[in-house]
Amino acid sequence: MLGRRQVLLGGVFKPGTRASTAKAIAVDSSGNVVVTGQSSNGSNLDFWTVKFSGSTGQELWEKIYNGPADRDDIPVGVVLDSAGNAIVTGQSLNASNYDAYTAKYAASDGHLIWERRYNGTANFNDSAAAVAVDASGNAVITGYTEKASGDSDYYTAKYAATDGHVLWEHTYSGPLYYDSAAAVRVDASGNVAVTGASDGNSSGANFYTAKYAASDGHLLWEQRFTGCCIRTALLMLWP
Repeated sequence: MLGRRQVLLGGVFKPGTRASTAKAIAVDSSGNVVVTGQSSNGSNLDFWTVKFSGSTGQELWEKIYNGPADRDDIPVGVVLDSAGNAIVTGQSLNASNYDAYTAKYAASDGHLIWERRYNGTANFNDSAAAVAVDASGNAVITGYTEKASGDSDYYTAKYAATDGHVLWEHTYSGPLYYDSAAAVRVDASGNVAVTGASDGNSSGANFYTAKYAASDGHLLWEQRFTGCCIRTALLMLWP
């Protein structure tokens, strides 16, 4: 059974006049499936996260998030920690712009364990593009934050497993204007690798990849790559 506002039509949720879609999926160690996506409430989009039984597909729980401004809230990713708790991330409109929004839901019944909004210092658009979790259950998000100039930087933050407080955060401002992270992974030691697009020179956008230390987020190394097919490849990276 789907949630009270969703009707499954060819894999696209159409609860109202605005089409709603699933955005990401994860599977726990018992085979249960967690899906997150955007769901229309009739006037705007909300985060919608649902957990299905791995054996029967029965809905175990669902969570809907409508931000404080009652405007569009759009998830982009979901991961599960070793206990099966779900961490979702994306963007949520406040009164004037997007904030990065991340929430952690309990494996058992989906109750909210913690939530975090990030509104950058310029009070412009900020968005998460991807999320990962380490062996201790700490969450890492990456995406972008806009500056007062309208340019954007990579933004990466690590949140504590228990209450979501910020353990560290890191921004990257490239040589020119626009930088936006698109993916994040955590290695066996908890170090964080992020990648995405960064404005370069006359060659246009470059791949930019950085690795940050697990403990405090200090930069371990960084690499830029400009290739013959960079613009085509970026289409696959860009959220």
